[in-house]
Amino acid sequence: MKKTTKRTKGTIWFLLFTSGRFERPDSQPSVRSASPFLCVEKLQVKLQKVFPVLAFRKGKHYLMLPVCKNRYVLIVILNQNHLYMKQIFSFCCLLFLLAACNNDANKTAEATADAAAPAAEVKLPYTLSSPYKNWSIGSNENVAAAMGGLKAFVDKDFTALAATLGDSITLDFDMLQTKLSRDSAIKFFTGARAAYQDITITMHDYVSVISADKKSEWVTLWYKQVGKNANGVVDSMNVVNDIRLENGKMVELDEKVSHFQKK
Repeated sequence: MKKTTKRTKGTIWFLLFTSGRFERPDSQPSVRSASPFLCVEKLQVKLQKVFPVLAFRKGKHYLMLPVCKNRYVLIVILNQNHLYMKQIFSFCCLLFLLAACNNDANKTAEATADAAAPAAEVKLPYTLSSPYKNWSIGSNENVAAAMGGLKAFVDKDFTALAATLGDSITLDFDMLQTKLSRDSAIKFFTGARAAYQDITITMHDYVSVISADKKSEWVTLWYKQVGKNANGVVDSMNVVNDIRLENGKMVELDEKVSHFQKK
């Protein structure tokens, strides 16, 4: 399998050091010059974004130095005189150190500027009934607990389901809002499961969130439920479960369902 690497477009400045004949990067006929700084070519090329690389190919020496974002200096040394080469490489190493320090300083300045930039305020068309809680991503352990409760219900494993519940749980269903103890909740779910012969769940997505003050944790599950009732009639629906947890236990379940349109 051919290995591919991510490449980005940038500008390379070619500095060619020589005291004899050489081939220009643009493949023009060879020329002769007495100056060690023969020419500077600015070319737009596709280059691999890598840490400065020093390479040796066919008697030529290449040194690539980043000087700023998407700007590189590629020094090509063609002179074969050993003493002269040492001088050139000493000069290149100095450039390398200066470029590296400058590059780090630029990155630090950019990161500081990004961090200091204030978030833009957006006026919302509605005012919240309570202050926004500045939600952030919560734990996957809560996701596992929420999904575990659903799977226990589907599998008719009510002992496992009881282990996922808190001392009490608040239920908010269509036409039903109540708060039940753990034992009463298990009786409720046992009766609800008995209405179906089989239930199949296709999980679409989930998210776990936690408030900025760490006092409120929720998991939302999006899934499709296909069930066959006691009479063998199959019914399908999309379900959204919002589940609040405390100490890894479910204490609130808000369920919304959407039945599919009959064809």
